[in-house]
Amino acid sequence: MPVRQPLGAVVSQAFDSVLKSKSMPGAPDGDCEILKFQTSFAQRSGPIETAILVREAGGWRVAGYFFR
Repeated sequence: MPVRQPLGAVVSQAFDSVLKSKSMPGAPDGDCEILKFQTSFAQRSGPIETAILVREAGGWRVAGYFFR
């Protein structure tokens, strides 16, 4: 993922939490999940990665990704 390239290779990653919802601000109602991971990279240790998934007719789609 290009946004992660400056951080270097993933050294470790652990699942943190999932939040399941039927609605998200600014999005149509439907199944969605917010997944959080504690990740260490070669160039930075400790950011929380967040992936936002939405269910579509063909399955789950990544609708957003960020880290802090």
